[in-house]
Amino acid sequence: MFLIGKELKSLKNDSFEAVILGCTHFPLLKEQIENTFNVPSIDMGKCLTDIINWNFSNYFQIIC
Repeated sequence: MFLIGKELKSLKNDSFEAVILGCTHFPLLKEQIENTFNVPSIDMGKCLTDIINWNFSNYFQIIC
């Protein structure tokens, strides 16, 4: 909590449903962020990887 507590303290009382981890280093703090705000997080790196894998899979099925 020490790493992010000070930086995100002003957001602690805000109400939101999830935190989007929109930068490559945020997943390193995923557990701390989820515990600080008591909400789930969305890892955009994972989402992007899934989309790329899906697109490549479908692309190769179409051309082969």
